[in-house]
Amino acid sequence: MTFRDKLETGFVVTSELTPPKGSNLDEMLATASAIKDCVDAINVTDSHSARMSVSPLAAAHLLIDAGVEPILQLVTRDRNRIALQSDMLGAYVLGVRNLVCMGGDPPTVGDHPDAKPVFDLATTELIGAAGGLNDGVDLAGNRLTAHTDFCIGAVVNPGASDLAEEITRMEDKVASGARFFQTQAVYDIAAFEDFLREVQHLNVAIIAGGHADKVGQDGQVCQ
Repeated sequence: MTFRDKLETGFVVTSELTPPKGSNLDEMLATASAIKDCVDAINVTDSHSARMSVSPLAAAHLLIDAGVEPILQLVTRDRNRIALQSDMLGAYVLGVRNLVCMGGDPPTVGDHPDAKPVFDLATTELIGAAGGLNDGVDLAGNRLTAHTDFCIGAVVNPGASDLAEEITRMEDKVASGARFFQTQAVYDIAAFEDFLREVQHLNVAIIAGGHADKVGQDGQVCQ
């Protein structure tokens, strides 16, 4: 069963890997091999925390070669709509079937603080662009030679200080085409249960975030 299929069962386990800053991916692939039998898919970050690293497309493709199903993270911070759509098409050609769309941390917090942020698209627009590719059209309405079939996800923070606003943004992401959500780390179970009650009308899969210091990665468990 694929990650998309398993979302239908109501329980999945995922983890997260950050591609390295450099051309040696041995450690990343070794970690993937160590945990692949314990998870249903592995997120691949897109220059996490605005720190330049190996392209997540390349890392995701290597995970596929290693027998691991990746979830490709795409941020709007670094690329305009042409490049983002091009990368999504490239990812699909390379075998990637799962996306998580997000804005990304601003460059000022990373290791290239003088980099110019792009943010050509809002997160909801990126989700919509992925949905358009699934329908066989790009953002300009041009037809594709063949459509994609991505399982599209997004992120949500159940512990946001303004939870009502966070839920409104979540609703907008669902309206744009998001079908599953991965959350920030959950430490207050009661508050998370309250959040789930508030969003149950959305009928989407929600994968709760946790933290696993032993392997130095973020793990998520479906609730």
